Amino acid sequence: MQSGKTVCLCLLFIFLMGFVSSAGVAHGISEGIEEVTAENVLEYAGKYLESDPVKARKILFSVFSEEIKEKDWETWFQMLNFAGISHMIQSGYDSAFFYYYQAMEVALEKEDYVRVGNSLNNIAIAHGDMGNYIASMENLLRAADNYDLAGFPDQKGRIHYNIGVIYYEIENYEQSLHNLKISQQTFREAGDTSSLGKLFINYANLAHRMGDWESALHYMDSAETYAMAGNDKFAYVVALEARAKIYMDLFRWDDASRIFDTAIELAAELGFDSGEIQLQLGYASLLLSNGDTFRSLLHASKARESAQQIGNNKLLYQAYGLLSRIYRESGEYKDALDYLSKYNALKDSLVNQNMLHQVYNLELQRAEEKKQMELQAREELLNRKNTVIFLMAFAFVASAIIVFLLSRIYAARQRQKELQMREEAGMKLAGERSRAALEAEVLERKRLGTELHDGVGPLLSLAKLNITALIEKEQMKPEKKERILRSTDVTIDEILKEMRSISHNMAPMVLIEKGLEEALKEMVRKLNDTSHCRLFLELPGLDGRLQSYAEHAIYRTAQEIVNNSIVHSGANDIYIQFTLSDDELILMIEDDGKGFQAELLTGNKGIGLKSAASRIEGLHGRFLIDSAPGRGTIITAIVPVSLKV
Repeated sequence: MQSGKTVCLCLLFIFLMGFVSSAGVAHGISEGIEEVTAENVLEYAGKYLESDPVKARKILFSVFSEEIKEKDWETWFQMLNFAGISHMIQSGYDSAFFYYYQAMEVALEKEDYVRVGNSLNNIAIAHGDMGNYIASMENLLRAADNYDLAGFPDQKGRIHYNIGVIYYEIENYEQSLHNLKISQQTFREAGDTSSLGKLFINYANLAHRMGDWESALHYMDSAETYAMAGNDKFAYVVALEARAKIYMDLFRWDDASRIFDTAIELAAELGFDSGEIQLQLGYASLLLSNGDTFRSLLHASKARESAQQIGNNKLLYQAYGLLSRIYRESGEYKDALDYLSKYNALKDSLVNQNMLHQVYNLELQRAEEKKQMELQAREELLNRKNTVIFLMAFAFVASAIIVFLLSRIYAARQRQKELQMREEAGMKLAGERSRAALEAEVLERKRLGTELHDGVGPLLSLAKLNITALIEKEQMKPEKKERILRSTDVTIDEILKEMRSISHNMAPMVLIEKGLEEALKEMVRKLNDTSHCRLFLELPGLDGRLQSYAEHAIYRTAQEIVNNSIVHSGANDIYIQFTLSDDELILMIEDDGKGFQAELLTGNKGIGLKSAASRIEGLHGRFLIDSAPGRGTIITAIVPVSLKV
């Protein structure tokens, strides 16, 4: 979740800037500062932190000295964190950890547990940005412990926020939402509109990931409102990027393109280089999805050049990966392979950095544990003098445990009740599907009986009359007998033709003899000759035969969907595509018809589609309908690749 990590990093910037005593936000510093001193270095260097982190460090190191460390340890602590953040912007994690841990050593030495928590929070964000979520969570929990130890539980709002981001990354959306709500309450109480704006971006990302587009756009509106209310243009850029990605998944290409243009322009005005690079990569992906490889290449190349300029290796390897995809789609395989090699090499180097920080982490953890042990020894001495308080605390804990156990029992009962309700709902759904399959079978039998009765029956009767006439009238003239025999021969040919037609509708011989691919081609060829629709067929995923029962079920499913589209949708074009992924075969049928509301397929409505769904689910597959009035229909049937012969 790139957006979530970007928002998380923005909180890290706020975290540092909140300790700058007199200057305010670094991006508002005037150009009039002529001499860099220990008092103004953070605000002056902060002006270049995002756009030119190397220059920001040069300014910082121009006054970086042991004298500051000895005279003003708080400023020294801020400078170490600043240096770490400047390396983080460039994805230089080993150097970032080096300065973060030095800052933590300073805070531990001074027993300032609020600043210890701040350093642990920065370390956790770096781990999370590298994808090392276990280490990130450990450091966040340690940060929360230090805030409790210092008596500043209000600082835990950002901890819960970052924990929510981690749970989102590992797709535990329930825990992510829980922690984000806790941080929301803290931010509201503090009147922190800037952090609320970033929080609602994550709410929108959660809804987006779970497919709740309406809620995602609602949360995005709130995020943009809070960002503008707090004059946080950086968060506003991140919100625009997230909105553009939602529009991409909704196939609102023009809206997504417009949002990307606006966000890129704003990021450039702010000097928000890493954000602009991320937007260029997102825009390039959008253009690639639309088949515009030329413009996609322009944006991806610009992102690569900018990432190289600011030295951000993480964004650079992302640009390499996208460029490899673009060149592959353009058929330029040599360039695609070249960028893929660069992507893998750079990504591996970033992963290797993850090993370097472990020595620092162990060393600092040991120092932190030593301080904790000293503090615990003092607390134990105090506890011996306060036996009554201890007993009261023990009684309180015992009561809390009892309440906790009772709540667990209640929660277990609630879960059991919910499980039972889900089982009942599943049984009801299975019954509905069985009824749909049975109704479809009855209709098929009726149709077959009607065709036999109305088509074959009269022809057989006519043939019988001719034969009876020949038997009963022995003295019939030869000319008349020959005429009757010829008529009977024609009638029998028509009977055979009618029987072949009925047999073909049930299971065409081409399906039995040559397989699903040829059967689908024949179906499309005949429908293109006889129907008012144009059918298009792509079969890149069919590179062999399937089990015979699977081919029959898939063919009947495709036949049912196409016939349903021709009869009911009013479509002009119907697209049939069969693709193969690592472990699934995917049949996708799309039309440009009038669409419908899938949830209204109840009772006798949609029996054909219900029957098709039942066939696919009988193959342990999935049957998905994506349709809405006015925008056509996409039906996808997914079956296991194990069905191949």
